[in-house]
Amino acid sequence: MKAIDALIELFDRVGACQGDAVFVNDEDLLQWPKAATKAMKSQKLIVKARPASSTVCQGCERDCVMPVHSLSATAGKTSSFIVCDKRSDVNRVPIPADRLTQWQCNTDLVGKFISTSLALRQPVKKADDDGRWEIGMVSGDKRSQMLCLEASGIDSNCRGQQSSIGRVH
Repeated sequence: MKAIDALIELFDRVGACQGDAVFVNDEDLLQWPKAATKAMKSQKLIVKARPASSTVCQGCERDCVMPVHSLSATAGKTSSFIVCDKRSDVNRVPIPADRLTQWQCNTDLVGKFISTSLALRQPVKKADDDGRWEIGMVSGDKRSQMLCLEASGIDSNCRGQQSSIGRVH
């Protein structure tokens, strides 16, 4: 995978979610080139989010998505686990803290990234009824034009591969 492929995948996810935050976990980031991940973090295209409240249970072969329970332990550490109610031979499944780490991206972060990169004047209005996000004014020799992002290809689980973010007038 190339760095541009990671960026396209992130934009596809954001486009599918129509303004909602997209969460990316460390497992996803490990599949992307390190340089791309580092650049996305340093440019604030992805920002650290709260720890995941649910994850895939690895207590058996079912791979159920279950809520995570966390308890404060000694020395300021937190102990996280899943309580399995699907099988009688599995009860409490420990979850390492690094499996709960996640990052987020949304259309505001994408717009701010593009606007900052192109040194555009930031708009006041963020989104319209057609799902367009204004990201800034582009000025030419004779006129100015608002540059917008439009999300398309809505996917119900916000991880669709058929979506895109594109430029509109």
